[in-house]
Amino acid sequence: MSQFERAFGDAAWLVLLSVPVLVAVGVVYGRQFSLTLSVTIVRTLLVASIVGVLAVTLFPTPAGGLARSVEWLPFTDLESAARRAQVLANIALTTPTGVLAAWTLTGKKLWSVVARFSLLPLVIELTQFTLPIGRVAATEDVILGALGILLGATAQRFTRAAFGSPPRE
Repeated sequence: MSQFERAFGDAAWLVLLSVPVLVAVGVVYGRQFSLTLSVTIVRTLLVASIVGVLAVTLFPTPAGGLARSVEWLPFTDLESAARRAQVLANIALTTPTGVLAAWTLTGKKLWSVVARFSLLPLVIELTQFTLPIGRVAATEDVILGALGILLGATAQRFTRAAFGSPPRE
């Protein structure tokens, strides 16, 4: 729990409170539109995934600060293991969103799903640049976030092709 508190600071209680709120909203949403349980669960998980990505990327850092900065050149300084791990973590952060987005938008073409949800990393980086939260906006993060969406959506489509379609509304 201490890592969680370190990551989110005073807002840790807000992050924990959002989980039951998301579940409740998902149940109400599913009943409102007479969705099957599986569709309701997948859509709720998609929203939870997006909220999780936003929480991890937009909460102020402990250092905070008002300075804005942008790292324009992607993939510099990849010699260290920590830096390579950060690249993989950026991809892994949005991969579940790609899986759930492709599952939710089953009837849409893969490129359409990837294009729609690749806006998420772009909006995050623009927000990091705009708000004084002590974060550095980076073009690399937009590229890696979109790659995570692509990998997740592609994995979901290959899995669906191999094992059959998920239940529909």
